[in-house]
Amino acid sequence: AFGETTVAIMPFFAAGQGQGPSSTMLRGAYLNATIASVRAGLTSHVVVAVANAADLDFARKCCGPLLDALYLPGLDNPNKLGVATLIAVHRLATSRGPDPLDAREKLYDKSERSATRWADRSDLGFVGSHEARRTGLPPREWRAATHFYYTEADQILRFRDADSIKTAALGKNPATTLLLPHRAVPMPLPDDFRTVPPGARAAREGLLATAELETNEAWGSVSLDRADDACCFPTVVHACQPAA
Repeated sequence: AFGETTVAIMPFFAAGQGQGPSSTMLRGAYLNATIASVRAGLTSHVVVAVANAADLDFARKCCGPLLDALYLPGLDNPNKLGVATLIAVHRLATSRGPDPLDAREKLYDKSERSATRWADRSDLGFVGSHEARRTGLPPREWRAATHFYYTEADQILRFRDADSIKTAALGKNPATTLLLPHRAVPMPLPDDFRTVPPGARAAREGLLATAELETNEAWGSVSLDRADDACCFPTVVHACQPAA
């Protein structure tokens, strides 16, 4: 039930890179892994927000069916995609009928003295929900959602005990519940890409040639055990029980 009323949303910027050192190819691999982890542990309702046509095409093809894709072009800085995504989520979650972003949302110039209809700046002729563009209306899950999981497109979600954590999040008073995840940073190594499916050899060679993988190889690594790594808690039970 929790997953059915939860929408996971993540901004994704690969073409032109924006902020961060990762190559475009690695960012696509991170996105795929992130979406797979969200589907496995939280919800199948996944939305990717992008700022250019190349990333929109990639996101819709790379990682299986999405609930929706948000097209948010015309930003003066790609690092603002995260804020634009949150604004878009709020509009879609609180509006009925056609996509309000495409219908009436505006962008201001840097002086904030003039506004232009956002869709008028789009090279694809629309902004906002790709599904609304395709079918006429945003997916009903936008309005039906009771929870939104906002994350980055390179953050793998891992639950030690998903049911207990979801129960805590849906307690008697969710407004007073705060869940703080621990953040571990995965570092891809060359060995992670030694074996690839047939037809993907060219992509593998491109990945192996990236400076990021060469740098990471010089670092040490720690293997995590899915059953036993309990972080700062001695057991799963301790991690999920309410605070005294």
